[in-house]
Amino acid sequence: MKNIQQILAQLLVNRNTNDTGSNHDEEEHNNDEHPKTKKSKESSSIDVEVIKGIQAQIASLSQRDEQKKVGMIRPYLLEWDSVPYPLKFKPLTLHMYNGKSSSNQHIYYFQCQIGNVIDNDAIMARLFISTLKGVAFDWFRSLHSGPINSWVDLKTWFLSRFYEDDTEVTMNKLLSMVQKGGESVRKYIERFQKLSLMCPAGIPLPMLLQTCRHNFLDKVKIRMRVVKAHTWEELAE
Repeated sequence: MKNIQQILAQLLVNRNTNDTGSNHDEEEHNNDEHPKTKKSKESSSIDVEVIKGIQAQIASLSQRDEQKKVGMIRPYLLEWDSVPYPLKFKPLTLHMYNGKSSSNQHIYYFQCQIGNVIDNDAIMARLFISTLKGVAFDWFRSLHSGPINSWVDLKTWFLSRFYEDDTEVTMNKLLSMVQKGGESVRKYIERFQKLSLMCPAGIPLPMLLQTCRHNFLDKVKIRMRVVKAHTWEELAE
């Protein structure tokens, strides 16, 4: 990167030297200047601007690389960091997200909690970022500079990364989700219960409990024998 900057700087110096050396000749023949000469001057001016533009882009990339090394890179607008909080704003205890639960629910919880600052993109973005932890925060840090220009952008990027399949779950899907070897009864019931929430409305609780029990490991079913459960808690005991 530094070598490229040095080469461009030398080209710019050479261009300026050539332009200065030719100024005297241009003054002597100014009245007799042909259109071709004018075109050459315009081209020379454009070349200088192109070189300066490339230098500016390289300098920007170098600065961005340095910021990334120290963790200063931001995927959102830089001016958002200087937007003040509303008067009398008090820190909120926000629902945290670690990438393992429902992303749609997290968005819903967040928008309910922030209330009166919902129209301020900068503050919404900063508050939302503060709710991320674990793999969710690692994802945010991995974003390159510039893709987020609004709250909608941030929400879209977040939901596209932590995709949640909201497809309805059928009874066949529930029957196929059996207890895994080494999985505790309580953990399995929690997993089954979470999946059952995505089933169409109308499946009675006794049927869900019976299906869950049917999917236990054989050794668990032998231990439970004929004991009946009327709630999820009773089934887990």
